[in-house]
Amino acid sequence: MGGAGSREVGTLAERALVELLKGWGFEASWDPKSRVDVVARKEGRTLVLEVKLLRVPGIVDVREIQVRRAVELAKKLGGEAVLAMYIAFLKEWRALPMSRVAELPVSAWRCGGRVERAILVPASHVFAAPRLEEYLRARGLL
Repeated sequence: MGGAGSREVGTLAERALVELLKGWGFEASWDPKSRVDVVARKEGRTLVLEVKLLRVPGIVDVREIQVRRAVELAKKLGGEAVLAMYIAFLKEWRALPMSRVAELPVSAWRCGGRVERAILVPASHVFAAPRLEEYLRARGLL
C-alpha cells in the first residue's frame, strides 16, 4: 500500500480523469475530502468512479471500504459505480463496473496493528477491461 507520495500521484490521476470527463461533456467533480474519488454526470446519468493509477497492467488492489462507498453512493444517486484505471505504460484509461469487482474475494492481512481488507483485481481482469472511452460509448454516454 502506498504512502504520501502515492497519494499525491493518485490525486493527479483523479484530477486528470475529471478533466478528461469534462472534455467528453460530463459534469465531473473531485473532492479530496470526499469518500469517493470522482462523481460524473451526463444526460441525467451518474457515475461514481474509484480511480487507480498503474505503471503497467497488473494486479489492482481496491480497499473493501472504497468498493462499498462507491457502490452505496452510486445506488443512492441511481447511478453506476466504476473502477477507472489509468495504465501509464499504455497511456490509457480502462474501466470495470464495480459490481464485477465486488464479486471478487476479499483478502485480509495485518499491517502494523490493524487489519487491511482489499479486493485484489487480477491482471487478467485489467487486461480484459475495455478502454474507458469504449466503456462509456457502450453505455450510450459518448
